Amino acid sequence: MKEPGLLQFYISREWLNKFNTFAEPGPITNHTFLCSHGGIPPNKYHYIDDLVVILPQNVWEYLYNRFGGGPAVNHLYVCSVCQVEIEALAKRRRVEIDTFIKLNKAFQAEESPSVIYCISMQWFREWEAFVKGKDNEPPGPIDNSRIAVAKGSGHMQVKQGKAFLGASASPSNSCLPLPCPCARVRNGADLGGTGSWALGEEQQQNSPGSRFMCWI
Repeated sequence: MKEPGLLQFYISREWLNKFNTFAEPGPITNHTFLCSHGGIPPNKYHYIDDLVVILPQNVWEYLYNRFGGGPAVNHLYVCSVCQVEIEALAKRRRVEIDTFIKLNKAFQAEESPSVIYCISMQWFREWEAFVKGKDNEPPGPIDNSRIAVAKGSGHMQVKQGKAFLGASASPSNSCLPLPCPCARVRNGADLGGTGSWALGEEQQQNSPGSRFMCWI
């Protein structure tokens, strides 16, 4: 057997468990602890010892020549690219949620808004999960296809039986303008607190034939 080299290599503990369990574990998969840039994702670095096993160079070379895969890793470092992306995402969350709360408070201060702009409840919940940090992926452009149908001449009609949110502040081109069909609902700034949603459900019961959930 070859003499041990001076280098040490890191290998996925998950793959090594397969090697110890199965006759054919498949190619080495070190991407279980690496990001796409070849470093350690910042959120994994604090428990990296649970994800890797250190091997001497000769053992790594034997496994690599036998099973392939990889990549070879002899240095662990936090990925600076991922760190910048995480910080940018956190800043975006703060800006979006602060802007939402600010606009929502301004809307609550209005006495009688003449137009309500509606967005899909499903899209809003995806956005809410993003800004609360429950989902790392932004929801993408507003999609009202689930709550509205085109009626020609640029007009849209809200589908019956579809939940949506209403707002009048700074609507996007994807929002649907329509007269407000329901009474004002308070406490919207808590982003989905039980009191806010309960009021919405109550309003739905007061409007048979349609399902409305206003965020006002």
